[in-house]
Amino acid sequence: MMAHLHDREKALEPFGWKGREAEWVALVCLHSGVFTRAQFCYFFDALSDRKRAFRFVRDLVDRGLAVEDALPHKRGRAKVCRISNKEIYRKLGIENVRHRREANDSLMLRRLLSLDYVLENLELPWLPTEQEKVAFFDALGIDRRRLPQRLYHGAGGNQARYFALKLPIAANAKAATFAYVDAGRYTDTELRSWGAAHAWLWRALRLQGIEVRAVVIGADYKATVRAEAALKTWSSRAGKQSSQREYGPSRNDPDVKAEIQHIEAAVLTADTRIIAKYGGVRAISYRLIELKDLPKSGGPGATIDGYETWVSDRLRAEERVW
Repeated sequence: MMAHLHDREKALEPFGWKGREAEWVALVCLHSGVFTRAQFCYFFDALSDRKRAFRFVRDLVDRGLAVEDALPHKRGRAKVCRISNKEIYRKLGIENVRHRREANDSLMLRRLLSLDYVLENLELPWLPTEQEKVAFFDALGIDRRRLPQRLYHGAGGNQARYFALKLPIAANAKAATFAYVDAGRYTDTELRSWGAAHAWLWRALRLQGIEVRAVVIGADYKATVRAEAALKTWSSRAGKQSSQREYGPSRNDPDVKAEIQHIEAAVLTADTRIIAKYGGVRAISYRLIELKDLPKSGGPGATIDGYETWVSDRLRAEERVW
């Protein structure tokens, strides 16, 4: 039994799933919406039983509950199963999650890598939804303004969305793990921007005695090697953490400087892809103002206690499963 499912898998009984199969569907829907047959075989400890994975996927597709997409950045027969039926997500209480929808290669790969790391660490206390993440930090008394967020503008007014990238976070009263996924397209600038967006939160957690770890997940070793410099900086910045004062990032932090330059370049060149990631022109403008309003200097101390890089072997081996 996986504690972080909170018995949500039981809501899937009307679809004919019980026990381990119900847990699998709930796990996929919560963390990615997509899975490969290699991931299915790993979860069921059936690495040599390819026919079981084939039957499960075929049943989903034949019942109109899923579709098959090409495995991102791969040639040949390798495919991804995407659970697309809206009623499944509604039964799980996550009908607004966009995991069931078609995605570009980079986004799909990010989802697959996120799921793969969760599969490798099922014992961690995962917070799979935005609501669960926010509720956990609310319970610690952490100001929501310290949480990574994007402001979206719609007909109903402005809405703040927290942890918009939907990357894996596991946390309890002792330790918190934050994962960043490099899907083969992201640059060091975007990784550092992710770190800068979390810096206040990480420091606030450490001041409460919660150990903070950052993980960079990649599809290949080239992606994780690039991340080492940033991770080392975050874990060793300026000595010991003060227990007397709560420090936040400063305008002179390398990560903040990098994000400011990143945003300014996007605005100058009208890069719609980057602007859209921030939630539009107004949202990216507000973010730039927020960064430039930071103090010139922050307090001493690292932002994280430790880090690791992790590369998925299952996605590389996927073509052998099909």
